[in-house]
Amino acid sequence: MYKTLLVDDERIIREGIAQSVKWLDYGCALVGTARNGLEAYEMIRESPPAIVITDIKMPGLDGLALIERVKQEFPKIEFIILSGYGEFEFAKQAMSYGVRHYILKPCNEQKISEALGTVVKELEQRTSRELYLTRMIDDFNKANYESMSNLVKRGNREEVQLQINDYFQRLDNVVADLGEAKTSGLGLCKAIIQASPADQRAELIEKLNVFAEMETLEQIRHGLLAIADEITKVYEEEQRRQPNKWIHQVLELIEDNLDQEELSLKWLAQELLFMNPDYLGKLFKREMQEKFSDYLLRVRMEKAIKLVTTTNFRIGEIAEKVGFGNNSQYFSQVFKKYTGDAPREYRIKKA
Repeated sequence: MYKTLLVDDERIIREGIAQSVKWLDYGCALVGTARNGLEAYEMIRESPPAIVITDIKMPGLDGLALIERVKQEFPKIEFIILSGYGEFEFAKQAMSYGVRHYILKPCNEQKISEALGTVVKELEQRTSRELYLTRMIDDFNKANYESMSNLVKRGNREEVQLQINDYFQRLDNVVADLGEAKTSGLGLCKAIIQASPADQRAELIEKLNVFAEMETLEQIRHGLLAIADEITKVYEEEQRRQPNKWIHQVLELIEDNLDQEELSLKWLAQELLFMNPDYLGKLFKREMQEKFSDYLLRVRMEKAIKLVTTTNFRIGEIAEKVGFGNNSQYFSQVFKKYTGDAPREYRIKKA
């Protein structure tokens, strides 16, 4: 139900409109009437309506001054102007404040009802847009907050910087105004700070006060880049100090998952270690002096050789056990390229 306020200094007009318009038919409730702009302003401040129907010429605070004052404090309130002949200039000025509905006096119940119906439809559309936008922003933020938090913990400073810049670029296409954009940007900042080591969190949270005072989204972006880099650098250095730990874990995971067809550097990095695949690949090569793909192939083939020569497993079974699934033909091709013989020939030779 949309609360509606009626403002006119002529009692007969106020009562006539109040009684003739079928408010409930338009989803409205007439919550009060006012004799002038000042009285209306006090009523609006006490309980803001959704719609105000107002005359322009009134003693004290006229309709134009009322609209200007209310729009500054309650920009979402919609106005319908009642104006007499010769007052079009006043009405035109009111329209510069965003008022789009103008009814010329004398007016009947039908004209007011038509204007009211149009305003209600606009309010419903606005509400629908706002709900859709809110859900879209929430979904957008949730996905990006989680992604950014994981990137920070992986210590990938370059990727974090790229993602933040991309986030703010896309933010312009999602949010409706600067206020929402700032809120979203601050939300991302909080998510990044929550990903920081516990002993640094309190100090970083204090920096949020500085963000609240920033006046542009660009300022927030630069500030966030600095904080994110500070936090990500801590994780990056920690990972550099513990490369052997990661490599040892990778080697164990390869051994434990050798029969998995999807076993790859990317799969290990993203699904099990939550690391950036490129970073893990460089780390693996630096520590092992061998590319991950070459190492994985060698381990698979060495295990396959052992199974071929020490067990009675069928070739298809061996292919499954070393990660080739049910593609025994491809396994045989790889095996022959690695050893010089197909699996059956190799078994016979080594028997």
